[in-house]
Amino acid sequence: MTKPVNPAKTTTPQTNAVAVAETALGKPQSSPSAGNGGVETGTAETCPANVRSQAIKTTALKTQAMPTEQSQTSPTEASPSSRSLQRKEEILQALAAMLEQSPGQRITTAALAQKVGVSEPALYRHFPSKARMFEGLIEFIETTLLGKIDSIIQQHKSAETRLKLIVQLVLGFAERNPGMCRILTGDALHGEQERLRERVQQLLDKLEQQLRWCLRERKLREGKGVSDEAALANALLAYCEGKIQQFVRSGFTLHPTDHMDAQWQLMRLAFH
Repeated sequence: MTKPVNPAKTTTPQTNAVAVAETALGKPQSSPSAGNGGVETGTAETCPANVRSQAIKTTALKTQAMPTEQSQTSPTEASPSSRSLQRKEEILQALAAMLEQSPGQRITTAALAQKVGVSEPALYRHFPSKARMFEGLIEFIETTLLGKIDSIIQQHKSAETRLKLIVQLVLGFAERNPGMCRILTGDALHGEQERLRERVQQLLDKLEQQLRWCLRERKLREGKGVSDEAALANALLAYCEGKIQQFVRSGFTLHPTDHMDAQWQLMRLAFH
């Protein structure tokens, strides 16, 4: 097993792209702790090194083609690179909005160009393919969730509190970003490149690994364990995926956080 590293040393990129993305797409908020865990502070805990090394490599809503020098641009200047970055953000925000407003429908580049107010060839000047646009949204989801999970791990010592807050985080993010739920469930990826589904699966695997690590760390820190940490972590992720799938299938009327507190009381029995 890869040696854990301290998550306190892992920082989530914070750039103008993050601010714009969270304003337009909904910034996840940490839910208040519940149960017997409470809000705790203390020394940051370790988390899986292979998750940390793969996560948060890019800023939110930032693809590999996005410039990294935008912070050096003078506020009074509108350099070509900053204009390009702004346009990319607008394209991704429009794509997320269309996914929400057109449930069950496939998004075409022609419709997306019309939504943004540019020509279709102009889209491809910023993204080489529609797949890269979807990848930009997937990167935003990953960066946001894993960054918030880092904060939860740093602020709370109780494993049960951590697990509940992580589940609340995932469901709350989904509820505030309906269009992105269609990506997480694969609903928006029909007819798209297979690598997009693989990319989503990689993200879900990282979330499950975080849940599994919290359970294993609980055994070391608190002397409490379950018979099968992997099975319980998978069950918690399956719960999140099921609630998100229900949200999409209902046309975004059945909210992921509905009945969460009552359902958690049933799930927490597995911890004891």
